[in-house]
Amino acid sequence: MTLRIGLVQASSCGRDLDANLAKGDDFCRRAAAAGADIALFPEMWSVGYHVSDANDPLAVSRNGPFVEHFRQLACDLKMAIAITYLERWPGKPRDSITLFDRKGAEVLTYAKMHLTPWGPPDTYCTAGDGFHVATLDTSNGPMRVGFMICFDREFPEAARTLALSGAELILAPNACQLASLDDTFTDARIDEFRTRAFENLAAAAMTNYAAPQNDGNSVAFGPDGRLIVRAGPAEELVIADVDVRQIRTLRRDELGRNAARRPECYAPITEKQSRDLVGDRSDGVVQLTAFHASDAPVMCEADRDPEIRRRFDFPDDFVPSIRHSEEVIERWQHERAIGARIPFAVRDVATNELVGGCEIRQLDRTRANLSYWTYPPHRRRGVASRAVALACDIALNELAFDEIEVLIDPDNNASHAVAVRNGFTRVGERDGRVLYVRRR
Repeated sequence: MTLRIGLVQASSCGRDLDANLAKGDDFCRRAAAAGADIALFPEMWSVGYHVSDANDPLAVSRNGPFVEHFRQLACDLKMAIAITYLERWPGKPRDSITLFDRKGAEVLTYAKMHLTPWGPPDTYCTAGDGFHVATLDTSNGPMRVGFMICFDREFPEAARTLALSGAELILAPNACQLASLDDTFTDARIDEFRTRAFENLAAAAMTNYAAPQNDGNSVAFGPDGRLIVRAGPAEELVIADVDVRQIRTLRRDELGRNAARRPECYAPITEKQSRDLVGDRSDGVVQLTAFHASDAPVMCEADRDPEIRRRFDFPDDFVPSIRHSEEVIERWQHERAIGARIPFAVRDVATNELVGGCEIRQLDRTRANLSYWTYPPHRRRGVASRAVALACDIALNELAFDEIEVLIDPDNNASHAVAVRNGFTRVGERDGRVLYVRRR
């Protein structure tokens, strides 16, 4: 028993709904003519993976004309269609896919669960509510199907959850570079699909946008991890023939795999808060930790200090408040969690009192910026020098940056002294400030 999948590796027509509908229609007809049982689109086909904002007017209803067109088309072509789209949703829209069977019935709708935290379009979207598996009626009999969308593949738990729920076939719309030689990960993302297939004894098929929008490389793997098909970068309909009998035979013969699982030992996987990128650090006198909500009163009082207000360019009309400080801490905690920046509270080891702060912010893959401050009651005690020494050790060793830079106001003599004391060299000026650099 063979299930034929038509992977629609195409470039979109940008945010033109009508043009994407027409182009998608054409590819579906080509897939049906090639004998495909399912046509699978790349991620968010309706808008070509281009989202304007969290209130994008081009978000469409699951029951609206765009999605309805492909429901009717599935019925007309007697072929299942997995259509992707920006779905209108309360609040922010969802990155969704709906599977219609060969009779035009909705089998399954899934919204992307793992949204990248680094920017749009994912930050404009609402995450999905779970991984679901459904039975797809095909001309060769029923097939259990589930979805992952793009970034979901980076989480082994996604495919494992689908497999434990009975998925024999995992379909994955995608929208990113997959095999660029200039990319840090080269083609590791392709290998992820192979691994997900093998470790779950499922077939996995992925459709990506063609070049130049992305780089194609749509791919399918069998349950033994063997390659079924891999496309090049150009626009084409890619055919993947999945041996359903092989999936079921392997699952029968390898049934003991699941008996060896130890879910009682997997508790960290279900914890919401992952391990901090860097832990606390101390030299015995001061300690670097994360900021906590309880630090808000001290921060609020420090925001009244003329020196801090001047050095950090506070607006003239800024009024300190506990709530504002709490919001800053919440933002820092989020940014620390996603690696956008790593702020540290500087505390007195003996008293645990908050005495200042510092921050490491990545500039590129090899460089980071460092900033630091001391609250008024604790100045001229060497707090900043000790904190900077600890922060430099973290940046150069634990985070593996090659270079740290510090920008200092020309008249901030105390800060200049801290930088020099910690091995920074003055190399010039930038934006009216003195630039210091320390290299590994």
